[in-house]
Amino acid sequence: MSAPRGKINILAAFDNESIARYEGQLTEHGQVIYDSHSLKMSYDKPQFLDIPFEALALEHGGSKIMANTVATGAIMGMLGMEPDILLGLLRKRFSGRAKMR
Repeated sequence: MSAPRGKINILAAFDNESIARYEGQLTEHGQVIYDSHSLKMSYDKPQFLDIPFEALALEHGGSKIMANTVATGAIMGMLGMEPDILLGLLRKRFSGRAKMR
């Protein structure tokens, strides 16, 4: 685990320890995205956004391990980036391994 050097705008949290460690370093409008089902905990604060990473990965033909890809897509959406960028990177990285939609 590496530590941020400045304030955090978006924290993709895959465990409760990351939230405890880095929540205090969020910028004024910083956001934490997390999956309450996988963390077995829900956060009722305005800067927290509960996204079902694992469920979305499974629903779209992936496995639980692809939850990080869902989180990456969520961050890209928050930043207004086109999903084609991520899809292109995934196709290049995993070409020949599995059929991508």
